[in-house]
Amino acid sequence: MIKICIFDLDGTLAATQESIARPVNMTLALYGLPPQPAEAFNYFAGDGLKNALKRALIASGDTDAAHLEEGIPLCRAWMQEDPCYHAKPYDGIERALADLKSRGIKIACFSNKPHESAVGVVETIFGKGTFDHIQGQTDLIPIKPDPTGV
Repeated sequence: MIKICIFDLDGTLAATQESIARPVNMTLALYGLPPQPAEAFNYFAGDGLKNALKRALIASGDTDAAHLEEGIPLCRAWMQEDPCYHAKPYDGIERALADLKSRGIKIACFSNKPHESAVGVVETIFGKGTFDHIQGQTDLIPIKPDPTGV
């Protein structure tokens, strides 16, 4: 018997590519590098903002990712300005979540976003109380694929 379903957020529950592309592209622009299309973040994102920025820097011509360390805090700050920028749930997800809950199955979201961001984005998109638990990355919970958060 299934007791809980744990979902990823970005690219699984919700289309968040533009919300990741915006701060990364703002960071690229600061260094005079060309922006990357939102669709590229289907591949750049998934294992934390630092890795997404590194991939975008390389794709934009900074082949050594020389601007990575100084760019990370700027990118994170811009991400916090509007973490839900153009983010929306995929078609059918809200219905699927409601169906699981109606069957008594708990639902959780485990994201590589920083914890506060993960909670804010999930609750903004799906509403408070939709998920039984939301977990993002913290100092004690590293990014996936590390299983600690689960």
